[in-house]
Amino acid sequence: MAPRLWLLAGCLAAVVLCGSPLAQAKVFVTVAAHSEACFDEYVEEGTSGLRGFFEVVRGGQLDIDVSVSKEDALVQTYEYAQQGDLDIPKGPGKYRVCFSNKMSSVTEKHVGFALHGSSGELVTDEDVAKKQHIRPIETTVQNLADKVQRLQEVEKYLHERLKRHMQTAESTASRVLITTGVEALVLLLVNAAQIWYLRRYFEKRRTL
Repeated sequence: MAPRLWLLAGCLAAVVLCGSPLAQAKVFVTVAAHSEACFDEYVEEGTSGLRGFFEVVRGGQLDIDVSVSKEDALVQTYEYAQQGDLDIPKGPGKYRVCFSNKMSSVTEKHVGFALHGSSGELVTDEDVAKKQHIRPIETTVQNLADKVQRLQEVEKYLHERLKRHMQTAESTASRVLITTGVEALVLLLVNAAQIWYLRRYFEKRRTL
């Protein structure tokens, strides 16, 4: 019996992971000082809410204010946060996520985040017994699917962050090389001017 259960679990996992219609987003946004950036996410029927994460990757003290609302009702907030998870089991509907940088006077903030619907199913009171006793494996697989999706998002974020760091390192190396070249050229010009001046000086002394 046990091998059959594991086989069923594997099949369900493949269906959930490969055929899931949930939207998966990975976004980097720049929030200017004294402003905020808002994004709308529509969670479809059959999902239990909104999930995601955010992290400030550059700018100031790497902090930002975050607010999440559903149909104009505030459901989650962060203040001066560097990173955080969004896990809002409020059912399907329209969610708005806002990143506020109004507390900063001059510094813009660069934020990376991902949003998606949670694949955990909504359970009504009349269905609790049936789902609890007949579909425990499917529920477990759906929870695993959410965790796998979260890991995929974190992996994508780390990949993007590594790419940005490499670009910054390459840009810094190029600037150092150019600065070194300019300094060497200026030094050669100064030495040439000194040699020319000394030659003229001694030539005048000989004439005298």
